[in-house]
Amino acid sequence: MKEQQMEALAKFSYRIAFYFLKDIDDAKDISQTVMFNCLKNKKDLENDGAFGLIKKATTQESYRYAKAKKKRISFAELEKIITKALIFTSPDEINEKYMIIKKFLKKFGYFEIDLLQNYFNRGCKIKKLVLHRKQSYHTLKKKIYRLKRDILSQYYIYAGMEGTKKIINAKLHENITNFIKKFKTALETNSVEQMRIYFGKRIEPDLIPELDVFRFHDYYVRLLDRNKYRLIVHYFDSNNEYNCYFLHFRTYYRNRIRIIELPRLPKKITCYDAKKIPTHIKEQLKPDTKGVFSIPKKKLQQLLKDFKPIYVK
Repeated sequence: MKEQQMEALAKFSYRIAFYFLKDIDDAKDISQTVMFNCLKNKKDLENDGAFGLIKKATTQESYRYAKAKKKRISFAELEKIITKALIFTSPDEINEKYMIIKKFLKKFGYFEIDLLQNYFNRGCKIKKLVLHRKQSYHTLKKKIYRLKRDILSQYYIYAGMEGTKKIINAKLHENITNFIKKFKTALETNSVEQMRIYFGKRIEPDLIPELDVFRFHDYYVRLLDRNKYRLIVHYFDSNNEYNCYFLHFRTYYRNRIRIIELPRLPKKITCYDAKKIPTHIKEQLKPDTKGVFSIPKKKLQQLLKDFKPIYVK
């Protein structure tokens, strides 16, 4: 390995350790330990992921060291740690992202803050948290996952994202998937009119299009307005052919959903073989920074004019 690369990684490790421990000598010790362990275990430090590997190793070692020295990380420091741990960012963007996270964390109750603080103070090890909290591993893992997803969903919304599942928190994700599953069952048993809790009124089955939903695949969601979303459900029919339906819904108390527009089928679905489409064209078909597919219809047709679709419906 080049000496310059080693020196850069060691300095990077030192900066992370000093950020956590606020002590020059401790940070130097941590940095040396991390670099020694990586070389001893023959970690690949020459590729693009070397800095990510060093960051993770240094963070874990700093937590272990802080615990051994009985240095407790305050919640003020924890806010910045969460920002760095959950959202990979550059130094130029860290302050803006930190303020977004800090603003949302203030909405958490005492128990959520205490759980996060104990989780990070124990080196992000749920097994160690089990002994302290006296709760099952599965329960704590689920709580930590939900808290992380809630934090990230708020960050992505405040950052201006509109069209991605990243803006959906854990409870809303659960409510959306529950609706999709119950709606599928209701279609199969001809009991859609009984789903009044989702629609807020009696539903006329004749207003629902014929949906042959055999297997749910995934969903895509877009934020249209405050608490108003457009949901697209991707599925396969009984002939194992791809299809989708879309609807609009609003959220209210505890992220419950209310359908404000009945499900509809798209007018046309066209599928292409992705392997035959060049990379430079695929890049133009990706969503923008807001997660929205904003490419005009005419430009889309122009890009794909030389390729024959494999499926049209």
